[in-house]
This record gives sequence, structure tokens and C-alpha cells, in this order.
Amino acid sequence: MSIKAYFNANIGEIESSPMTYAGFQKIMVGQAIIEQPTPNFCQLVTTMWPK
Repeated sequence: MSIKAYFNANIGEIESSPMTYAGFQKIMVGQAIIEQPTPNFCQLVTTMWPK
């Protein structure tokens, strides 16, 4: 299961528990650190910002 799919399926559980939320954030930071090629800030904003 992808991280996005896990998040979408479990958002209620993630938000209801500070420990679960912290654990999920730790996973997300780890994924961001190893992402290759490393995107720059402007690229991220352009792709993620609502149109």
C-alpha cells in the first residue's frame, strides 16, 4: 500500500492519536529525505499548489 493510500484510508486514526500522528510524520520525513532526484521548493509548490 502506498503512503498516500494509507493516509487516505487511515486519516481518522492518524489524527486521533498523537503517537500515531508522530509516527506517520516520521515516516513522511524519512521518505522525503531519500526522494531522488531531490525536488526543489519551487517545483514542489508548483506541483502541489491547488489551481
